[in-house]
Amino acid sequence: MSDTLTHAPEDRALRQWTFRHPARVKIGSDAHTQMFSRLLLEAHNPCKAAVPDWPPLPPDALRRLTSLPVWNIARRTEGRGSSRYFHCAS
Repeated sequence: MSDTLTHAPEDRALRQWTFRHPARVKIGSDAHTQMFSRLLLEAHNPCKAAVPDWPPLPPDALRRLTSLPVWNIARRTEGRGSSRYFHCAS
């Protein structure tokens, strides 16, 4: 079976997230803003490159990979994105 057909437990919050509001929510309303903010705060699952079970790499290959400029750019971009989401949602 393809890995893309399975879900990590960390994704459960997003896949099963619900907003506790008794009525329909009008787009653009305060309730809509609150719903979107709650979704970001409760279901955001930031990328953590160190968490997946990556295949073992020889030390020289790991050093080459982590020394690529794109490695740090991706980590900084993810960090800034997470900060923005949490700031906007609070």
